[in-house]
Amino acid sequence: MTEQDEGNPLRFVATKNSRRFGEMCDACWQARVVGLGYGPPGTGKTESAKQYAQWNLFKPYLPEWGEMREAVTRGKVASGQAFFVSL
Repeated sequence: MTEQDEGNPLRFVATKNSRRFGEMCDACWQARVVGLGYGPPGTGKTESAKQYAQWNLFKPYLPEWGEMREAVTRGKVASGQAFFVSL
């Protein structure tokens, strides 16, 4: 488990870049395209994605990635507005 996985969602501070990330996600959702957020380490990409996807609400209900990978490949994961994966 990485340090990023242990973040407290109550400590998230919305910044100009995190708002831009959310705007990009909204635009991608409306246009039905995939967006890619990239940049140097430590600039808040992962935390912005977690915040946008409301990761803290459903992460406790998800199985470990090994089980999730099987569900994804079999098409058993319901699609939603945002799904977050950080590798």
